[in-house]
Amino acid sequence: MIAAGGKCVIVPVKGRRVLDSTVLPGLLIETPEIELGKPLAVKRTGSNMIKIALFCVSMSGDGFNPEEGTITVHHGISLEMAELNQLLNVGKQLVNDEVGLVVCQKVIHPSLKQYLKENHVLAVDRAGLSLVDPLSRMTGSKPVASIHFLSPGSYGSLKDVRIESFGSKRFVHLIPEDTVICSFILCNRSETAWDELKSSSLSTSTFKDLGCSQTQYQLVADGFCCSLESVALSLNHDEVEILTDMVYGHCWFVPSGFPSVSNWSDVVSKCGCGIHGNTEDLTWRILQGPPCSAVVQGCPKEPSVKVTDLVTLDCFAAKCSGLQVALETTNLILDLSCVIEDQN
Repeated sequence: MIAAGGKCVIVPVKGRRVLDSTVLPGLLIETPEIELGKPLAVKRTGSNMIKIALFCVSMSGDGFNPEEGTITVHHGISLEMAELNQLLNVGKQLVNDEVGLVVCQKVIHPSLKQYLKENHVLAVDRAGLSLVDPLSRMTGSKPVASIHFLSPGSYGSLKDVRIESFGSKRFVHLIPEDTVICSFILCNRSETAWDELKSSSLSTSTFKDLGCSQTQYQLVADGFCCSLESVALSLNHDEVEILTDMVYGHCWFVPSGFPSVSNWSDVVSKCGCGIHGNTEDLTWRILQGPPCSAVVQGCPKEPSVKVTDLVTLDCFAAKCSGLQVALETTNLILDLSCVIEDQN
């Protein structure tokens, strides 16, 4: 999802309401091991900024890759200890350069983590490849690809670092000086529903994948909304006017006959589902059918038969509910990769 002048990174949070979704400046890195409630003692520079070093190489101490060639080890020399000593030397250089935050794409050795913590340097590992590029753009840091060469010119800077909690997840919140990157906390109750919600967050590249322009997509979306409003009007069998508020899009009912210039807050009490009341600062409009909708022929004013004989069962809501349950059950089966067989 691309934001104006920068980038927006979607952070999934499952088990929460969609209304809990929010946008935060900067980046969030999930850190399950971090403790909530404790203040972060992060080293700052003289200008009250936080200097950051970004590593895209493993700092776990097992950095030797046999596929890159052979290495000669002298008798009595431990390769693991030599690697750890090199990591500690990197840590000393980071402390001397007044670095306050170290972010590693992969794993950081526990001994190096402890050394950095003792010197008020926050170490965050397992950030993942997807965050390297936005983090580099946001902080101005250059990813370090080797623990044997660390240039002070590769450091970046941050305005602040905080701890955030969303649901059961804990994050380190990296706040930049300028909001070039933001994080979209996208919440939903289940993984299937979250995937569907994420797919609705369309970017420019998504329009290209669909083979249409944003204007064409908007026309289709408007047509779909027109169809929904037409269905809502056709299901209105009572002598009432249907209103929709401009904030939540909920349905409100008022007795027919009120002029359109009425102060609707004096007429309405609660929305159709009962969640919102007229105490909120809302504006309403009459649902009269959009211009693009087809003309629906209304029922005759005076039916030729008795009203008691015109009993209509409106099963639209039941069909929608059944379809939703069927879709969620199907998605659950696909997610579990199981095959259900009827033995009867």
